Amino acid sequence: MELSEKKAINGKQLKVTFNKTVEEDSVIESNGTLVDGAFKLEKVAATSPAVALDSAEAVLSEDGRTLTITYTGAEYANGDYVFSVVKNKVQTTNKATVEYIPAYTSSTINVKDTVAPTLESTAKINATQYKLTFSKPVSGLGSISAKYADGTDLGATATVSSAPASADADNNAIIVTLANTTVNKDVNVQIVGITDYNGNIVSPNPVTFTTNAGAKDGVAPTFTVTPESASTLTVKFSEEVQAFPKAAFKIDGTALTASDKVVQDETDKTKYTVKLATPLTSGFHNIAVAATSFKDLSGEDNTAHASTIQIKADQVAPVLSSSKVVKERDGKEYLYVTFDKDVQLDALNGALTGLTGKSVKNYVTDKAVTFNTAAFTSVDGSKKEYKLDLASITTGAGATALENGVTYTIDLPASAVKTLTGTPSVAQTGAITFTKGTDSAITPLAVAEVKTNQASLTTGAAGKDATLANNQVTVEFSQIVDGASATKAANYTIDGAVVKSAELGTDKKTVTLTLEDGKTPYSGARYLTINNVTTASGVALEEAFKKAITLNENIAPTVTGAVIKSVDNSTKVATVELSFSEAISTADLDTLAVYVDGQVDAGVTVANLAATTSKTLTVNITLDDVSKLTNKTVTLKANGTDNTIVDAAGNTASIGTVTVK
Repeated sequence: MELSEKKAINGKQLKVTFNKTVEEDSVIESNGTLVDGAFKLEKVAATSPAVALDSAEAVLSEDGRTLTITYTGAEYANGDYVFSVVKNKVQTTNKATVEYIPAYTSSTINVKDTVAPTLESTAKINATQYKLTFSKPVSGLGSISAKYADGTDLGATATVSSAPASADADNNAIIVTLANTTVNKDVNVQIVGITDYNGNIVSPNPVTFTTNAGAKDGVAPTFTVTPESASTLTVKFSEEVQAFPKAAFKIDGTALTASDKVVQDETDKTKYTVKLATPLTSGFHNIAVAATSFKDLSGEDNTAHASTIQIKADQVAPVLSSSKVVKERDGKEYLYVTFDKDVQLDALNGALTGLTGKSVKNYVTDKAVTFNTAAFTSVDGSKKEYKLDLASITTGAGATALENGVTYTIDLPASAVKTLTGTPSVAQTGAITFTKGTDSAITPLAVAEVKTNQASLTTGAAGKDATLANNQVTVEFSQIVDGASATKAANYTIDGAVVKSAELGTDKKTVTLTLEDGKTPYSGARYLTINNVTTASGVALEEAFKKAITLNENIAPTVTGAVIKSVDNSTKVATVELSFSEAISTADLDTLAVYVDGQVDAGVTVANLAATTSKTLTVNITLDDVSKLTNKTVTLKANGTDNTIVDAAGNTASIGTVTVK
């Protein structure tokens, strides 16, 4: 699995696209922010503002492949950054095996947000509020002013204010609120100087629109609560409300927390599902919401609410329905167990000893085996599926390790788990059956050495290979690598250069990167990043590799002109000045061929006068008859390999064909 794209939408947002569907719980926490430690966004320059991804808001697309990240608060990106995905954090939705996106580090992402936000839509959302949606997140709300449409002032008590629509998943909207304005009388609103987080002013500026405050409908909104389970409640309002009163919604005197999820129904906007992080116990529970905690769309406040719900005990004991062994990416085998319903761990929440069972080895069954286990843990937050490192299971009083190739059966004890309302499971004979395999001693792939024709920034001359050209880099891996992934040029990125090809050496560990000619415009340090290269057995890099290397620029000098400066008939020498695109130094030019009107002139000798570090080079051409140059077209052509001109970085310019004027 790979990350297929990442790009900054603007200074406030980053979009990450995966090539497979990812598990939402592995990228987004219950409070809507990114999972801590799953991603990094590191600034390259000290002057760039820092961005903390752990607290950034995130939204995963319906297809589970595009993650839109919005930086928290006033944070925004401006400058060069490197984006990373941490190993064994982002998981696919593939349930057949445990699959993570490999560790990944991007090349440098340049964020230069100079695009002004634009107003995309306006919509009246209730009797007193108007929603303005922009093309990107906005920060500075500008200066707001308003008058009635007939030109009269609003009056001393009437106001129009704006605030961020923080409930919006895209953070691209603001809410304009009318207070104490005359009902059903149009108000012209003008907002000057709305800006995004990088200070770009909205275009066009100012933003203007007309709205009015509608009358309240005179009917207070109400709601009912129906428990679906010990951890799920359905809240049904009598009409649409402006927002769910999460902070005011109390169960037994305690308000909902950030870990509790509230989801509005996609089709019935009056219905919400409340998913509690901690299940309620069986019995009666009090629901309370204070008066004026929420409003309907007309602006009518609710009255105080008090009701009682009953969580009925789930009297049906949970059953362990299946078990399997899964080898995860760390090379270890894990025992996965699945129950027929959501459960809470009871006895399985801690270490157990003396569990009964049996083993089958070489067709011989031993029915007197006892087992010891460590605590089980949830699989990605599931309440139905739990796992245990198979190596933590031992047998007998001496805690003997399990044998490879032996089939084991473990009886599940009573009260191993319990329903969300506390009904314990009963004992299950032969509940868990598995065959012990072999843990793989996985040694992650690493990069042992990177060399260019320049001294290494870390090891100095020891990291230099003078035989390499300016357009070559060698990468030596710690193990034999998979040829297909190692020779994929797209798996290597170098800032300020373009990798044209990757060739695997005969040792199957060393890869020679060839860079595009003329695409490395400067000499100096830059980052080499390597992703998605694996060993021959498919083991990936422990983390995406990133190292600063030094390259010479590889822009070859070109001849921009050639002029005859003088002709000496006595010495039969013509002095020609060659002009180049950049400062050059010279090598031998004594095998240049001289053509007069397209015909080679034999017996000609060419010599450069002196070495140079300028953009011009003077050469002397000796002919048997310099009068041949009069009113003729003179052409110089390279003739052999000795005609070399190089710049300060050693890039060779081919003379090619030069017409002398």
